[in-house]
Amino acid sequence: SEDGAQQPIGLLYLDLFARKSKSSHPAVYTLRAAGMTTAGPKDGHLTDELLMRHLPAAALVMDLPTALGPGADDCTGLALLSPKQLEVLYHEIGHAIHALISRTETHHFSGLRTSLDFVEVPSLLMERFASEPGVLARWARHHKTGAPLPRPLAVLFGASDKLFLGIETQTQCLRALIDLRLHCAPRHGVEETTRLVSELTAAHTVLPTEMMGSPHLWHGSYRHLAHYAAGCYTYLWARSLSERVWRHTFEHAPLNAAGFRWHDAVLRHGGPRDPVRQLRASFESRT
Repeated sequence: SEDGAQQPIGLLYLDLFARKSKSSHPAVYTLRAAGMTTAGPKDGHLTDELLMRHLPAAALVMDLPTALGPGADDCTGLALLSPKQLEVLYHEIGHAIHALISRTETHHFSGLRTSLDFVEVPSLLMERFASEPGVLARWARHHKTGAPLPRPLAVLFGASDKLFLGIETQTQCLRALIDLRLHCAPRHGVEETTRLVSELTAAHTVLPTEMMGSPHLWHGSYRHLAHYAAGCYTYLWARSLSERVWRHTFEHAPLNAAGFRWHDAVLRHGGPRDPVRQLRASFESRT
């Protein structure tokens, strides 16, 4: 809190592990948004004493592996995270922090309820911490010996994140193009949609248009085509912004006071403040 007292900032429910009939889609759900509430006006007048702040609550849902269960290592039975699973976990934690830290007066502008062009910036920024050697050194241990992750291996792990960056960028561009085309037309049937995906894949990427002789059907289960209707481009836009924030604010000292500046300039304001103004404030606070 502002007076330095140790107080809870929110409540986070964790539903991290895979189980039968559970959705495999990772997500953060806001259960109770930050905001001001009141027990009711006194004598018809609302006073400051009657105003109270909600303690925000959110749920982080994933399908991480369990020992000897779904997703466990085939040879050992251990529940070890892949680099991609670790990255997604950090991504969703970024959303969760945004949901719990914001301090707005109204619920409708709390946390993740901000501009669609901006909502993925904090979570994509958080992904960078999943492969940052200095961060990995704080917690990464060998699952048998408990030995800390050697620095050279941590550096290689961080560098591996960029091995297929070109392919990943092409894939994200393809998703954005498909999303835009699908939402520009009144209606698409299954065959027409599949043909559109193949045509755009061939025209704009080096990716194959078929898998084992059959056309790709991945778009049928890509949920963001509905959740981000005509807005999948925001992932590319947000990634460019988060990269700029990382390089300007966190790259050289990711665990110093930069986090407090990011909190003060961006996360605590939720949706009411213009994202451009927030980003400029985060850059200016460093100088």
